[in-house]
Amino acid sequence: MKQNLLIVWNDINIVGIPIIDEQHRGIVSVINSLHFALNGPRAEDFLEPVTKMLRAYTIVHFDTETDILEAAEYPDLENHRRQHEKLVSDTDRYALSSLKNEDSRIMISFLKDWWTTHINKEDMLYKDHLAKNYRG
Repeated sequence: MKQNLLIVWNDINIVGIPIIDEQHRGIVSVINSLHFALNGPRAEDFLEPVTKMLRAYTIVHFDTETDILEAAEYPDLENHRRQHEKLVSDTDRYALSSLKNEDSRIMISFLKDWWTTHINKEDMLYKDHLAKNYRG
């Protein structure tokens, strides 16, 4: 059933902190659920509620990740925090655009690109630091 998944989770996505990895998998799962729903007959009915769920879960994740990075005294924390803030505002903007234009592809494309880049590039920048400095 891989064809129904927009993002396929695999070991390359793991940063090594169980709660962060679990939340990343959860966010990817919500994005995949949105993708699946938007390809169905009631696609536009799902966009707003799933976007709200994704936004709420993302905020919980970012708070968790920030707390862990603070505890580990991650030196690039402020930059990482700014990326998180930008995603929340961009998600809202893309969701509104998708709803207004009744085109969910805008939202799905943005989410896939942002999350795969963020997890596999930006979050990997703190992986070694947390492995050495976080005891949670």
